[in-house]
Amino acid sequence: MYQNNQQMKSTMKNLFNRYVSNILVAALSALFLTACPPKPTGDPVKLTVIPEELEFDAANAEEQFVDVITNAKTWAATTSARWIDIEEMPDGFYVTVDDYTDTEKERTGRITVRTDGADPVIVNVTQFAAKAQANTLIVQPTSFIYAANETGAKTAGITTNAASWNFAMTAVDWLTPEKIDNTLKLTVNSMNTASQERSANIVITAGNADPVNLSVTQMGGVAPNTLTVNLSSLYFAAGEINTKTATISTNASNWNASTPADWLTLQMEDYTLSVTPKSLNTGSSQRVDYITVTAGNADPVDIAVTQEPTETNTLSVNPESINFSAGETAAKTATISTNAANWNASTPADWLTLQMEGYTLSVTPKSLNTGSSQRVANITVTAGDADPVNIAVTQEPTISPTIDPNKLPGAWQAVKFVENDGTTTTYPIGGTTNILFTLNSNGTYVWDVQSSTPGVLKVEHRGTWTYSTADRMLKINGTMYIGGSVFSAVDESFQMEELTDDLLVALQTTGSKTPTWTFQKSTGPSFNDIVESSYKATGTPYQTANPAPNEWDGLIVPQDGYPVYGVFDWANFDLPMFLEYDGGKIVLMDDIKVGDYESYDLYFTAGYISGSVMQYVPEYEVNYNKSTNTLDFSGTVNGNQVYVGIWGQHKTTNTWTIFTNTQLRGAKLVLTPLSSTSLRSGSKSLSENRSIFQKIRPSSATNKIKLDNSKPVKIPLNEMKQLDRQSVRPVQGR
Repeated sequence: MYQNNQQMKSTMKNLFNRYVSNILVAALSALFLTACPPKPTGDPVKLTVIPEELEFDAANAEEQFVDVITNAKTWAATTSARWIDIEEMPDGFYVTVDDYTDTEKERTGRITVRTDGADPVIVNVTQFAAKAQANTLIVQPTSFIYAANETGAKTAGITTNAASWNFAMTAVDWLTPEKIDNTLKLTVNSMNTASQERSANIVITAGNADPVNLSVTQMGGVAPNTLTVNLSSLYFAAGEINTKTATISTNASNWNASTPADWLTLQMEDYTLSVTPKSLNTGSSQRVDYITVTAGNADPVDIAVTQEPTETNTLSVNPESINFSAGETAAKTATISTNAANWNASTPADWLTLQMEGYTLSVTPKSLNTGSSQRVANITVTAGDADPVNIAVTQEPTISPTIDPNKLPGAWQAVKFVENDGTTTTYPIGGTTNILFTLNSNGTYVWDVQSSTPGVLKVEHRGTWTYSTADRMLKINGTMYIGGSVFSAVDESFQMEELTDDLLVALQTTGSKTPTWTFQKSTGPSFNDIVESSYKATGTPYQTANPAPNEWDGLIVPQDGYPVYGVFDWANFDLPMFLEYDGGKIVLMDDIKVGDYESYDLYFTAGYISGSVMQYVPEYEVNYNKSTNTLDFSGTVNGNQVYVGIWGQHKTTNTWTIFTNTQLRGAKLVLTPLSSTSLRSGSKSLSENRSIFQKIRPSSATNKIKLDNSKPVKIPLNEMKQLDRQSVRPVQGR
């Protein structure tokens, strides 16, 4: 930029000089022609040059013209400077110069114009030095102000076109400068405990740019106060209202303590804080608050204060009876629920081993019962001041069952078997033709049919039944139907107390070493009492779960060939709930995965609220009223209402949460039998809902819940979530 300005200036000057020169030449010529008459030969020779001073830029300088005015016939222009070139013309000469790279100073030369008879005339030539590019320097900001107790780093940005920049500062012990790329980091290392402010100046330079000053000032202040308290929390047990103290340490002249808790009294004396509850905690849960201690300019210190409730301890045990069948030695567990800090279990029975872990009591027989009769023991569970709870434990003798067909009631006279090959054979019950168990060499009993007389009770059996004498479990590999209804599932084991639609198979002891098998009529509902139906539901949603519905419509569909019902559209969510027909009872199948939501596997589960948590209720029984055709999900556990809804287990952490807008208490489904043509608008067809059973097998291990039913699961209410029905992904087939 500088060189361009110089070049323009030089060009304008040359043009001006030529203009003036032309005028002067014209004037002188006129003077010679008019004012001065011709002189006789021998007059003095005149010699004039215009201009007599020339200036050139350092680089790319334009040529300049010098006019020569003389009455001599000849003249000559010469120079001793090699960097000056002369080109003579009839009325003058052009002057050019070489580029000049020196940046420190200008250079000068002379051109001498001579002619005979006149004094020489000198033209002075000046060429400017090559100027370096002007540098720029911007510092932002140019000042920092710190409070007296403020320390730490601040940075200033440096902007320059110079190749590098630097800084200089008179060293002070409270400030450390550091050059980092295009920033200058300034760190104040300590608070200013003096009453006067202190400052430092940093000079920043870059090339030929003007230096920039950056100032750092730290205000004057007072010495920082310190504050410590010898404890961080205070704890008052149930019924405790005595005074507790905390010791305060500070260099401030005064200190203070305050609390938002209206149930606490604070007293401050010297360096001691006394804290006293004004009253007992008569609530059902802990009350927690805090005390804030302050001193001068020191950071405040909080003390947490906790007071336990004065309520009586509670204790419940589930179950309250445990039975070990003949030959059974595996541990069985009971779940302990209590608000006491500790619990204990004891028994006088030397044939039992007890193990207590968390809230689970494990009970294990040390040996088999080799006697001829059942043996009985009692376990006493205690917790705080709660009433003890007794668990009755029985162990069956290790005896082998036999069949007395004559014990069968006469109302059922025959059984009909359809074998694997399709052969159908009918056998009577009682009389001279019997149905017996026979002992195999592997220690199991096999059903054996000995005759074929037509009868009235149809029993269809495909596969093999075996009965283990060790655990009294009937193992079925195949399917049995009584009266056209399912008796048991494929590839499952069942204790020999199974309700069917028409019969109860029950193991009964007669007081002797040999028990007998009898057939008895069922007292509970039969599986076929519930048919494909629509339902109208009413219920009370969990109080914080808006917008859970109070009423909704849905479907219930029994599964063909399996004692399970599918309940669809619970709380208007498109997920199936499974209910199992089990020994005359209808039980919520809470171990079947029904869908996915975000990172959770979804299950239908029952639970009740105790304090600030919801606690899991395993295998919750649903009541069925045949006269009103109503499925009733209402119930209580330990005096608390039971909620039924969707629980979620995190796929990675295995932790649980509850979706409150699916939780219903007191829900009742009023069933209306229907056909495939009488479904409500928008519902899936019955055939579609039946197909769900084929794609979601309740017995499939891949859909089993990971929750351990033997251990209590308690989920804090503040960890519950809302379920977005638009984001729910039902299991495959929905």
